[in-house]
Amino acid sequence: MWRVRSDSISMERLDGETILINFDSGEYFSFRGAAADILWLIDSAVDEGQWGRALEQAFPDLRYDADITADVDGFLRELFEAGIIEATDEPGGDAVSLPSDYVRGAWSAPSVHANDDLADLLVIDPIHDASEDGWPQTKSD
Repeated sequence: MWRVRSDSISMERLDGETILINFDSGEYFSFRGAAADILWLIDSAVDEGQWGRALEQAFPDLRYDADITADVDGFLRELFEAGIIEATDEPGGDAVSLPSDYVRGAWSAPSVHANDDLADLLVIDPIHDASEDGWPQTKSD
């Protein structure tokens, strides 16, 4: 099982898109389609063995076969390497229907794309690292 690293991650889903910020690295992400849905399954603590059924119900003509499993496993590796998820021994729950907050088309392999152009601002400690002028100005070395 996997879980989102809630100690350093903030994420919100709106209209089928998940916006996520990793405050440890300062990277932010935008996930759509299958990527947002898999993050939703992880965050909802759905047992990984139930994901196939949930995804098949949501995506037209999807067969959760070895190719799709490889897509998902690769995405999970990317999420782990980006510090977004961590392994857990907690048991997962039953499958649920994915949110109906967008119209799903054909399956497209999920992937992770980090944006780090705001990293310096996102990891700053606004109390201890800000200059006398305030955030986002930093103290000079």
